[in-house]
Amino acid sequence: MKFWRSIPTRKKGADYSGPTAADRLKSYFPEITGLVADYAASHPHQVTEGDTKAYDYFAAHYQAELAPEHGLDGTFYLHPNATGAASLGKFWADAMAPNLGP
Repeated sequence: MKFWRSIPTRKKGADYSGPTAADRLKSYFPEITGLVADYAASHPHQVTEGDTKAYDYFAAHYQAELAPEHGLDGTFYLHPNATGAASLGKFWADAMAPNLGP
């Protein structure tokens, strides 16, 4: 069992062959950074990158804060349980707070 074990474990009606879910998710990070940079040029102070810390946190705490789910090929961890939802909410709030008014 691993944090965001390979997507083929999920098998919910789509073809997820290829990279693992973790690899696929991490491949989005530079794309998000680039998108934010593009919008910063055309729409200053309107788009921010948001949280960049939760992924590493959940990679270290997945068994305590993500719900085990059963796929056809084994158990995977993707969605937060109640404790994980509280942690994720704190990450999001901390990322948004600097951009909110007084």
